[in-house]
Amino acid sequence: MASHKDVLAAARYARLRDAAAPITVLGVSYGAVATLFAAAETREFSALILDGAFPTGGTVYRRIL
Repeated sequence: MASHKDVLAAARYARLRDAAAPITVLGVSYGAVATLFAAAETREFSALILDGAFPTGGTVYRRIL
């Protein structure tokens, strides 16, 4: 998932702006999944707020069709 790299990049940017500030991420649907993937690669996040993360790509595909 490439979009989790965007979440990681945003965390790096936030850390540059304020090295001590907590980082909370809000993700909805696909953004929630991207945030989960990003969180698996870093310990930078203080909190995650996730809504509607889907379990698999197949689940999303079936709901769209």
